[in-house]
Amino acid sequence: MRLFGKKKNVKIHTAQELNCISLSCNHMNYNYCYSFFAEKKNEVWLFSAKSYVESQDRTIELEKEIIDSTHVQQMYKIIKENGLITYIENYKEPKQKAKIFLSDATEYYFGMGFNDGFSKKAGSLSVNDNLECFFFELVQQYCGKV
Repeated sequence: MRLFGKKKNVKIHTAQELNCISLSCNHMNYNYCYSFFAEKKNEVWLFSAKSYVESQDRTIELEKEIIDSTHVQQMYKIIKENGLITYIENYKEPKQKAKIFLSDATEYYFGMGFNDGFSKKAGSLSVNDNLECFFFELVQQYCGKV
């Protein structure tokens, strides 16, 4: 028992309960900016993205491309192995804003939403490399359809 009352019953989510995930980067150089969003609609995962693809020397925009089941399972595996659900469930906004503001600082945003309505967005100065690489690989694979 806690000193100030009962412990809250905290729901621990699973990757299968996930219905959306997003990852984005704001950078001073536009070529390093990206926005990835995957959402589950009627048991089908859809992928939207905007990012620069260096191999094609252009910015790619995808909208609601169907993600095949192999990639969905790969995404779930990355989420589980990297503890991303625990990270987002336990994320707390900093209590005090930085006293020094860097207008050209690279910022990352990561968010998740679940079937029970719980959703949260976390801002940070770093990102999970595995999830970032996964989304860039999806862009590379699906950009041929654009």
